[in-house]
Amino acid sequence: MNKFLTTLLAVLLLVSFSSALYAYDDDTEVLLETIGALSAQDLYLTYSSIGSTIDAWCFEAYTDEETVDMLLEFVSMCEAVSDQLTILLHSDIMNSEDIAFVSEIVDAFGILIDEGEAAINFIETGEESYLDRFEVKRNKAWDKIADLLDLE
Repeated sequence: MNKFLTTLLAVLLLVSFSSALYAYDDDTEVLLETIGALSAQDLYLTYSSIGSTIDAWCFEAYTDEETVDMLLEFVSMCEAVSDQLTILLHSDIMNSEDIAFVSEIVDAFGILIDEGEAAINFIETGEESYLDRFEVKRNKAWDKIADLLDLE
């Protein structure tokens, strides 16, 4: 019985210690929650913006050049955010649960980048394979974003 209590006490101390290691101070928690909220908004709005831009291009509201320029801006912003989130992933600031979630956000930005690049390539070349890739990436991006934001 004494050995059981000693083992139980050791496990409880270990759990308490590991929980304390991964507890955030109030400032860090606010910053991480803000990063999450802004990332969610950025994913959703970028997905919508790419789609709206392509829709407008299809109806000839934008020229090829205007559309490519806008898509390049979306891709560039996604790359910048993804790069910064990757730095955060390697910073040892977050616990494993938050690291996993931010990794999923980075993956979602990667899909949006692929979607934007496929659209650009289609506009510039007219090759159907790029249109097919755009559609695949668009659907994959929405599935990922909807899952991350718990929209479905």
